[in-house]
Amino acid sequence: MSDLDSEYPRAESGRPFLPEEEKEFVKLFNKQKFRPKTAILTVWFDYPKNMFFQPIPAKDKITFTNKEGKKETGNKIRFRNDFCHDVLTSVDIQEIVKAGGRIIRILDGIVYEENFKTPPYRDYILILRDLRNKYKREGNIVGSNCMKLLGNSLYGKSIQKDIFTTRHLWNEAILQANFDSRVKTYEKINDTQSIVETEIEEKEITTEDSKSTRLTPSHLGSFVLSHKIVKAGGRIIRILDGIVYEENFKTPPYRDYILILRDLRNKYKREGNIVGSNCMKLLGNSLYGKSIQKDIFTTRHLWNEAILQANFDSRVKTYEKINDTQSIVETEIEEKEITTEDSKSTRLTPSHLGSFVLSHSKKIMNNFIHVINGFYKPEIYYTDTDSLYI
Repeated sequence: MSDLDSEYPRAESGRPFLPEEEKEFVKLFNKQKFRPKTAILTVWFDYPKNMFFQPIPAKDKITFTNKEGKKETGNKIRFRNDFCHDVLTSVDIQEIVKAGGRIIRILDGIVYEENFKTPPYRDYILILRDLRNKYKREGNIVGSNCMKLLGNSLYGKSIQKDIFTTRHLWNEAILQANFDSRVKTYEKINDTQSIVETEIEEKEITTEDSKSTRLTPSHLGSFVLSHKIVKAGGRIIRILDGIVYEENFKTPPYRDYILILRDLRNKYKREGNIVGSNCMKLLGNSLYGKSIQKDIFTTRHLWNEAILQANFDSRVKTYEKINDTQSIVETEIEEKEITTEDSKSTRLTPSHLGSFVLSHSKKIMNNFIHVINGFYKPEIYYTDTDSLYI
């Protein structure tokens, strides 16, 4: 556990939502008095008709008023009985009611009995905001963009999931020789080869290629660690395969960002500002992860035999039978499909915190639009959580 991880609050107060709480929770939400607790819940709700409410993901058709003030049919998750359905944070649920919606039922979820006495990322976010404004005033574009990038990275860092498996391309002989309890799944891709997913052994290092459409060159993050091996006394034995980039960058693309973080961390250390120093450390780590993150093109479902047969088409990539009636099915993501799968993580950072980063950001924008009566003015709308169009 790092010195920074030890400062994070633990999500020990999280517990399952109890069915007997439903009546009281629905009442509190609809009266906009749900304040003592924090929760992430699966809810049925009546959609607010006077606006295109951003926190709700898209799926089936619904009619709403667009930015020109005209009726438009868009895509929303919706039941045939005219109710919507989604997994939302308690902040988003309260915003739905504030915008004119109504909570019908609460099915399940997680409730956090004890709220944090102070927002756990408040100091970090305020430092980034102040630094970004400072660099903007000074005309320092690199510094300003650095703070914006690292602010975005902070959200991803707070909800990242542990990875406990790795994948290999094995032929039949290797698969038979290594088939043991560590093998989780395997998919035969031709007559001689299979993609095998195994549990990660302690200190196992993977070198799988990632195919990404991101504009950030994904190989950059890999070099951050690899240059240290020989310097630390290691020795290269063999080179098996890989990718060679003939033309190096004329200047290291992240040098300015890293130097800014290093200087700021040293400055905060000298001043005894522990929060500021740890902020720069966290964001430096996030910068590495941001540079190598992979696009996700598939989603997983738990389907019974009937659903699998009804939906088996070219979008199904793999499926693994886990018992006599159910399979875990991996499918290609449809355009604009949004998943609400739970993530189980052993990280000391409470994974629910990241979910609330965006929820509170949307709440701030909704509050501002509410003050200027923007819900009823079609010429005012927003398409992001930190930007407004008038």
